[in-house]
Amino acid sequence: MRETPLIYVKNNENVVVIASSLGSANHPQWYRNLLAYSEVSLSFDGHGGLYSYRQLEGKERQEYWQRMLEVYPGYNRYAELAGGRHIPVILFSPLE
Repeated sequence: MRETPLIYVKNNENVVVIASSLGSANHPQWYRNLLAYSEVSLSFDGHGGLYSYRQLEGKERQEYWQRMLEVYPGYNRYAELAGGRHIPVILFSPLE
């Protein structure tokens, strides 16, 4: 099992992260690993569990991109550095 610390925002029990890879032209390895599984284990704020996930698009992606900018404004610079790579915004939902 691999652990990757990430900046996140919460929406109720959901967790949102951005796969920026610091503006690299390639997606981060943790994101590529994520695509191989339908559920993942997350740990944050002293809680943990299994989560499903989906990539956000359109208005929903933009909404969460803005929320993430409030936490870390550097994401806009990463988007510039990524050279046109579509940076994934991912929403994790706890499995019941």
